[in-house]
Amino acid sequence: GSKSPIDGVPVVFVSAGTIVVKEWLFRRTRLVAARCRSAALQGKAWDHRADVAVSSVVLAGGVGTIAGWSNADAVAGIVVGGVVFSVGVKLLFEILVELSEGSAGAAVEARIDAILKEIPEIRGWHRLRIRRIGRELLMDVHIMLDASLTIEAGHHIVRRIERTLSEGMDWPLHTVIHIDPDNEEIRNKRRALGDTTLRGTG
Repeated sequence: GSKSPIDGVPVVFVSAGTIVVKEWLFRRTRLVAARCRSAALQGKAWDHRADVAVSSVVLAGGVGTIAGWSNADAVAGIVVGGVVFSVGVKLLFEILVELSEGSAGAAVEARIDAILKEIPEIRGWHRLRIRRIGRELLMDVHIMLDASLTIEAGHHIVRRIERTLSEGMDWPLHTVIHIDPDNEEIRNKRRALGDTTLRGTG
């Protein structure tokens, strides 16, 4: 038979409480996911937000029942199904993106450029390539150093560059740094290619 208005009262209370708790969990999980750069945790956060959406629909259905609308449950069920489907598609897309290799984006490249510019030993760089795989960045670059440096001195400079880059990025960063001598032959080639990173004199 049809539900009486009183049947909607417990539904309203339970769904309202669920909305409050799940919204709090969504916000907390999203903060942690942002710090960890994890699509999986982002997915968990949006799972909580999906529960908020579902509970909101259930709440509306309970209010509809109290108001005497006989079709409230049926409409709520249809909307809940749509919400669950859309969130599932969104999570699937985000996980696939995390598992794939792609560009790190202009913001990351600009940040790395800015860090390299602050390292005085670097007289120029080229062939900078940055790729994102999952939650990590892979980077390789050719840097120009004083040609009179010893191998040991160059090694220490590269290690310091690696530390500076890692400390300056929010993402885990794996670097491969190639050393080129700063001489006129290489400088002329870089100038011919329009390299804007050159500084100092060869």
